[in-house]
Amino acid sequence: ITNKRKITKPVLIREVANELKTSVGPLNRLIYGKDNDIPIPILKRLLIKSGLKRIILKDFFRDADFIFTSRRDKVRVVKRVDKDLAEIMGAFAADGNLTVLTRIYAIQKEILERIIKKYNLSVKIQRDRDKFFIRTSKISLRTLQEIKRDNTIIYSLSYLFEIVDADKTAVEIIYDKISRLFGINGRIYFKNGAWSFRTYNKILVRYFRLFGFWYGNKTETVREPPILKDSSLKIKEAFVRGVFTFDGSVKYSGDITVTLKSEFLIEDISKILARLGIKNDYYSKNGMHTLMIDKS
Repeated sequence: ITNKRKITKPVLIREVANELKTSVGPLNRLIYGKDNDIPIPILKRLLIKSGLKRIILKDFFRDADFIFTSRRDKVRVVKRVDKDLAEIMGAFAADGNLTVLTRIYAIQKEILERIIKKYNLSVKIQRDRDKFFIRTSKISLRTLQEIKRDNTIIYSLSYLFEIVDADKTAVEIIYDKISRLFGINGRIYFKNGAWSFRTYNKILVRYFRLFGFWYGNKTETVREPPILKDSSLKIKEAFVRGVFTFDGSVKYSGDITVTLKSEFLIEDISKILARLGIKNDYYSKNGMHTLMIDKS
């Protein structure tokens, strides 16, 4: 890059740092060979400037085995959608959440009190040595920038992936699949009458964002993820199996049902079952949508 554009390394470092709105420290360590790990945003920016983005990214996706988080956790690179991953997506569509948790720090407690009042937050102010902080998932990144513009604060973000169900076995099965595919270890917790697998892993969260899932409440809008639209029927069947594992039930009559708030997801499941030759029907009542499979 420096030879092609006839610029010095310090000029390149400042230019990339300004474009990414970051400090020059990480770039200095990378450019001068003092750090072997390259954050993906920096790698992408340097590849664009080099003119080799298309060539090198092709090799990257072919050869990469792991991606590292800033906390030095590593996540296995998943390069294709198989039946296990589709089943994980189905379980997540039924009972999963992606959450961005924000910590806002201020030296003056009064600043946080104003923020709580202005944005109607139900949070407690806590203390961390010489600073006060609040923690919330109710503030968007746009609102956070507004708060930062008007107040002397600093903040940090953490990304939570969670799957919850009353059946511990169901959560264990999905956790085992996540662990095997992504190389992620974690714990299963029991809280408020349900079992959950939770992990603060930014890369896993980004994977599910790429699959088509959104942050926050999705119960009324979730549907078959776009990445599965052109998949084989076997892959779609695995997705449906994941949904039924977490939200399905068998009645005394032998009929199998699943009840969801999202009519979009019910419609998608109904179409997949029909393609599989499985007769089904669904109805809506009081904002809930129930799909039934006849026992015959």
